[in-house]
Amino acid sequence: MPELPDVENFRLYFQKTSLNQKINSVQVKELRFLTEIDQFSLQRLLTENRFSETFRHGKNLLVRIGTDPWLTVHFGMTGYIKYYSDISQEPPFDRLLINFSNGNHLSFSDQRIFGRVGVTSSPEQFIKEHHLGPDALQIDEKRFLELFSRKKRALKTLLMDQTFMAGIGNEYSDEILFRAGFLPGRNSSTLDIEELKKLFRSVKEVIHTALKAHAVKKLFPDDYLLKNRRKGSRCFRCNAVMQTLRFGGRTAYYCPGCQR
Repeated sequence: MPELPDVENFRLYFQKTSLNQKINSVQVKELRFLTEIDQFSLQRLLTENRFSETFRHGKNLLVRIGTDPWLTVHFGMTGYIKYYSDISQEPPFDRLLINFSNGNHLSFSDQRIFGRVGVTSSPEQFIKEHHLGPDALQIDEKRFLELFSRKKRALKTLLMDQTFMAGIGNEYSDEILFRAGFLPGRNSSTLDIEELKKLFRSVKEVIHTALKAHAVKKLFPDDYLLKNRRKGSRCFRCNAVMQTLRFGGRTAYYCPGCQR
């Protein structure tokens, strides 16, 4: 599933390729891909218009439509965007296609159709309506400590809760906890102030490292769990076999020797 670093890369890609171009037509190829707007309303809103700016909050990409409302994009489990000129480059599982007047195209592709495209009046309204917590890239230490002081839940579950803090999912929560040295099932209420600060630093380190690597796992440092996150792998620090636990249908990977 695309998490904050992936979506930030999508935002930068969108900004580089698709702003300030006149939209010639819009093809909705999968009605289930739309939320809070119907096919014909979306086509009327976008046709003859232009995208003017981008915004991201957590795992959500928002793009302003001229001076009008904002297009909202959640990429689900398998979503991504692709800008191209030759129709032969059209990606598989294309669910929404925007055709620009310059002959180029922007595809919203999603194999499993868990992603959604909608419209909102403003980023602030979208955040409020979806009860999203502060963005994990933007949150400061003071706010982070305030949020954790009120919770008594498993650390991994809390990190993945988008209403608590937006942007972190299954994979990056594992990396954050591995680097901080905390077990995924450890209760957040057992962390003292210095441990909470350590967790905060781990959140920031992992996100910034992922952004620097453009969220490409093979470009991560060699000591990152995400480069070797699979069943039967061994911890690069202590050589213990990595273990797994299930949290709300998600699998957590952790080191029984390094995490407490």
